Amino acid sequence: MSTLSKPIRILEETCDLQVILFDSETTLMSQLTSLADPIKNQLSIALASSVLSTPKSFYSIHTLGHHAAKELLFVFTGDALSVSLNTLRDIGGTVSRLAISKKIATVSWLSCDAYFPHLSPHDIGLALSEGIHLGSYVFDTYKSKKDARIIVSHSMDTESNGSELGKTLGIAGNQARNFANMPGNTLYPEAYAKKITELFSGTCVKVTVLSGKKLSSLGMTGLLAVGQGSTHAPCMVVLEYTAEIAPPIALVGKGITFDSGGISIKPSKGMSSMKGDMSGSAAVVGAFLALQSIKPKQSVIGVIPLAENLQIGRAHV
Repeated sequence: MSTLSKPIRILEETCDLQVILFDSETTLMSQLTSLADPIKNQLSIALASSVLSTPKSFYSIHTLGHHAAKELLFVFTGDALSVSLNTLRDIGGTVSRLAISKKIATVSWLSCDAYFPHLSPHDIGLALSEGIHLGSYVFDTYKSKKDARIIVSHSMDTESNGSELGKTLGIAGNQARNFANMPGNTLYPEAYAKKITELFSGTCVKVTVLSGKKLSSLGMTGLLAVGQGSTHAPCMVVLEYTAEIAPPIALVGKGITFDSGGISIKPSKGMSSMKGDMSGSAAVVGAFLALQSIKPKQSVIGVIPLAENLQIGRAHV
């Protein structure tokens, strides 16, 4: 997955798919004065039906050689002033998944800044780019035969700093999802702490792992009690990003790598999803992954208690 900010010409950009966002039929047709009649007729039929009547609905038309783009994708945003950054992020993700499913190699996005005066060009680029990268996510770590995936190149007529930030946040979010999707028998506390340490090796983020007697000396009896029913000992990971502004903002993420419920064991239905009880910690790791790229002026500290909550006679919760 790649994104590039550059000027995009409507109907003249050579690509597999050109994405055109619009908030009303009037604004859409005002852009498409040079649209070939066969394509215009097909679009008119779509607009007259209910195909493009709800926000975030889309409709594609093959240009059949009439225009440089092989296919046009029209995306209805709904009332322009009701469009939020989440709306644009969702649209970015939808188009990203569509391009991957159709094995489309090149996508170009027309500028939509003028449609949304309540949103800054920077934030529009950020939201679309983040959505594109989040939409490309797939978890295939444990597949012996991975599906062949085409690398989709997205060209966007957006503010470049915003789209680059969106890319950074999307990549960080996908790393958090990777951790959240890993099963507890491979992502137990010690293994998780090791992966976090390796992830930030050589970066501006300092990683400290507290375990064993150090946890006891610091009085972290709650964490020790939760983890003492497991063969995998608990630990505490501290992430530190130090910058100009202090004191630091603190981020705390729950890191129960598997939560059986302990003595109050959870019912079997849904037990498999308890590997996700460490998703809060994954979010903190993702945040620091973004921080080490963005390098803000604000100092940030992350605290991640890691334990595996399993049941034997010594379990307390």
